[in-house]
Amino acid sequence: MTVIEPLRPEDWSAAMLLAFARVPEAERGERAQQCVNLLAAGRLDPRGVWVARRAGKPVGVQVCVPLAGSTCLFWLPTAPNGVAARLVQAGLDHCRSLGCKVAQALAHADEIAHTGPLLRCGFRPTTRMHLLEHDLRNLIDEPTAPLRFEAFRPSLQAAFAATLQRTYEGTLDCPELNGARTMDEILAGHRGQGRFHPDFWWLAYEGAEPVGVLMLAELPDGLTWEVAYLGMVPECRRRRLGRAMMLHALDALRAQPVARLTLAVDTRNEPALRLYRSLGFVETKSNEVLLYFFR
Repeated sequence: MTVIEPLRPEDWSAAMLLAFARVPEAERGERAQQCVNLLAAGRLDPRGVWVARRAGKPVGVQVCVPLAGSTCLFWLPTAPNGVAARLVQAGLDHCRSLGCKVAQALAHADEIAHTGPLLRCGFRPTTRMHLLEHDLRNLIDEPTAPLRFEAFRPSLQAAFAATLQRTYEGTLDCPELNGARTMDEILAGHRGQGRFHPDFWWLAYEGAEPVGVLMLAELPDGLTWEVAYLGMVPECRRRRLGRAMMLHALDALRAQPVARLTLAVDTRNEPALRLYRSLGFVETKSNEVLLYFFR
């Protein structure tokens, strides 16, 4: 008989090795140990790790990571047939109890065959996200449109949130997410994407009118930053203002000890893909995105 239960401390190593069972053997041990270290440091919550146990021994694992902003990230389950969907459901029940509204899972092209248990539990294939990277040692100098940028501060939050809300109108980046969370939850999610630097969250103005929002985040390695979000209000699109905003971001990072800037783009957002590639971003990988909406 196979039972599904939360992760026990004595099973941390075995469970993490199971979680990385599809990783090449040469890397598996190191990556599993990194996760054990995160569990020990409290940076990975063991309550989000569910184990399938048979005859007292772990035979499957599902890792689900609650994130800021009422979302959660599901790893692909590793378990025998007939057990994986039960693990996914245990993870969904746990995240629902925490108030999560959206769950997401990512799969490389060679991992699609392992998404079946997620699909059986209600996840839906949504889109493909392209991950792009810019080597900041090779920055271009280019004149920009005359935009004014104000860094985020508490007194600017209402205008910031209102402009951010308008940038979602007609968006080509995961429009399925529109309306799933409140604006406060969305902002909390962006703050949680990396180390929050309010001086690198900007409201862009053309004259007196806000035209867009740009947010950068520092990632844990300290050498990589991420474009957490870039969006324009509908009437200001296709006027090269997005390019001006990205040039502002690249210029702002010149004075930082940063090696690279990364971002993710929905494959359906062809204008954004053309923009980033024209600025020197190159694709490093792509992931299929699966979403689950808690109702």
